Amino acid sequence: MPNMSSKKSCANWSEKLPRASRKVRVRGREGELERGGDAKDLSLSLLVSPSQSLGSLTKISFVTFPVWFRLRRVGITLFWVFFLPSAAFAQTAVEDEANVVDLHNRRHAGPLKQLSKDFLTLGHRPRHKFETSELLRLTFLKRRRRSVLDGSFLFLDNDDRLAVQPESMDDENLFAVWTKFPAWPKLRIPLETIRGMIFENHSAGRRVVTALLELRNKNDTVILKNGDRVNGELLTIQAGSLSLEGVVGKIQIERSAVRGVALNSELISFPKVVGKRVLLTLSDGSRLTATDVSLQANGLISVDAAFGGKLKFPVSDVISLQFLGGRAVYVSDLEPVEYRFTPFLATRWSLRNDHNVTGGPLRLRGREFAKGLGMHSQSTVSYVLDQRYQQFQATVGIDDSTAGQGSATFAVEVDEKRVFTSDSLTGNSAPLLLPPIDVTGGRRLTLIVGFGQFGDIQDHANWCDALLIRQSGGRD
Repeated sequence: MPNMSSKKSCANWSEKLPRASRKVRVRGREGELERGGDAKDLSLSLLVSPSQSLGSLTKISFVTFPVWFRLRRVGITLFWVFFLPSAAFAQTAVEDEANVVDLHNRRHAGPLKQLSKDFLTLGHRPRHKFETSELLRLTFLKRRRRSVLDGSFLFLDNDDRLAVQPESMDDENLFAVWTKFPAWPKLRIPLETIRGMIFENHSAGRRVVTALLELRNKNDTVILKNGDRVNGELLTIQAGSLSLEGVVGKIQIERSAVRGVALNSELISFPKVVGKRVLLTLSDGSRLTATDVSLQANGLISVDAAFGGKLKFPVSDVISLQFLGGRAVYVSDLEPVEYRFTPFLATRWSLRNDHNVTGGPLRLRGREFAKGLGMHSQSTVSYVLDQRYQQFQATVGIDDSTAGQGSATFAVEVDEKRVFTSDSLTGNSAPLLLPPIDVTGGRRLTLIVGFGQFGDIQDHANWCDALLIRQSGGRD
């Protein structure tokens, strides 16, 4: 039964309308009433132009129907037209919005409209154009990347990784299909660029990956799930098996028994990459370096991969882009002039570039960093500045591999003068973003990791995104 009070109210309202009022046209948000026809019986139809802004109606026409019922329907229809689509489109816009961080850690937001290795453009009107040499990264904040160890991965010699399933190989190339995106074009990767591969996720995944990447053999090495290793020359990879020429002859191994494969390190030869480049992270956990990149009108991003291939994939599957080769110079790409380690007892630890001190990924409270240094207490590392830089930046903390353990202090010196010292940070401390450190005119930068509260136990200290900003107009 209809609500009689609503019916009466609607009837009273309709009686106040001029008899000529039969059509209503709404422009923008204010609206406009046009006259014509009988207003006692109403019906509503809406036509919305998709090219107009949200909430802009081109026409509302009324035809015969009981007034009280139609006016209730009007309210419902306007709700569906104005509010729900607007909310849905707004959510989509937020998800597609790119967040750009410049050299001074200022943030700029807007939809990505143009992209190359030299420039990018954000926004509708007005649009904002940026030189990538003045940027640190671009991130789509609402998009999620899955774990690096979720499935099969290929690891390249430059630390790129691809979430792919190897299908076959010849004397020079490995052929693979994207695990999460089988409809994407298949990949051809030169064997000389590949460090190794893992075939599935498992509880000891990170340790296996670290061990695989650390292997330096004159043979290919197959790592089995039972812990055994088989050395020889990898001959074939197929969907269900792989074959190896070993000391006892040809060996056929089921892929279900294999955890990973490390290729002969003496045969690795990765193309030298100089100049501007872009480090892309995809939604499937892949990370690859591009020597050129462009956004196409069809929503695809075109990439010249550093390993030699040309790739295309939807920009909607890109999580972030990190801009390299501009004014931001990552210290992990520089050669240190000195590294000193002082053991608490006897264990010695080496400096690691773009990995934590154990050789795994740099991770702080669940966030992974592609660039940075892995150190251990107590140690120092120094770099030459030669008055070419103006600022040092970094985010520091104890790596997630410690499972909340460990404690250490972080300090920075410029020309042997202490300019920053942190409190003791533990494996549960939040990552610490250092204040921008002025190094203008400096000749030497020294990074120091000191003992924390418990000697050197689990002191896996990370300098994530540690970088120097080159003087404007300066060159390496």
